[in-house]
Amino acid sequence: MSGAFQDKEMSVDAELILHQHGLDWTFSLRNYSGYSLARFRAGEARAKGLPVVHKPLPDNPAHTHVIGTTQAIARHLAVNCEWAHLKLPSQDLRRDG
Repeated sequence: MSGAFQDKEMSVDAELILHQHGLDWTFSLRNYSGYSLARFRAGEARAKGLPVVHKPLPDNPAHTHVIGTTQAIARHLAVNCEWAHLKLPSQDLRRDG
């Protein structure tokens, strides 16, 4: 997960709010076919001093920002996350001949 969680203002979806609206992780990936999705607890970010701010959008009630990450915090989040959905690269299993 190199490069993950390094945006200074991460745009995330709060899973609890997704569930309150009858949605799940598939909503978060609705415009990102072929992508994977990792989850971490808001408490992991807050424990590192990052504000977690709910900023709903007209088409996304769960939209939230996690603000102010550093490389060290990004590594911490990567170690403490789990895959909600992992999309592995497709492998061509055909054999010639």
